[in-house]
Amino acid sequence: MSTSILEIGAGNGKVLKTLEQLSKEQNNNEKVAYFQNKYAIEKSEILIQQLPADVVIVGTDLLRI
Repeated sequence: MSTSILEIGAGNGKVLKTLEQLSKEQNNNEKVAYFQNKYAIEKSEILIQQLPADVVIVGTDLLRI
């Protein structure tokens, strides 16, 4: 089973990484990514640059999306 996730105020993606690791542990370390699509809203350009490549930025301001 796979799903999508949106993190608001994603920072550097640490929470997304932790959630994916926990989901893999729950699924006996299957190679399939549980979160097939990862989306983020983040304002800081510095933190956006630190996000993993598999996280799609959908915006920088929650109120404008």
